Amino acid sequence: MAGYRQNGSNEIFVNADIDKTFNACLRAAESIGRVKQSSKALGNISINIPMKLFPPRNPVNLKVSIMPQNNGCIVKCVGDSFDGSVGFGSVPKSIDAFYNALASYIG
Repeated sequence: MAGYRQNGSNEIFVNADIDKTFNACLRAAESIGRVKQSSKALGNISINIPMKLFPPRNPVNLKVSIMPQNNGCIVKCVGDSFDGSVGFGSVPKSIDAFYNALASYIG
């Protein structure tokens, strides 16, 4: 729905311990935007992702939660953006960018 606030979320399972997963998430967050807040004890990271022209993406606020589960971790991303009258699908693009960056740091 163009012209309104866009929200989205996604979660994945990472087969690594909480320390390794949190550190990889923090590095991935720093590579795609500005980390507003992070807490290893609570397993949360808040990111401001800036506007990008190619591919087009409006600014996105992304919240990442890291939760231990079954010898690994669940990484959940919840995004929020105002996509204006065009509606670029900025939230899913930002979540994908975060997961792509995470894949390069977790290995």
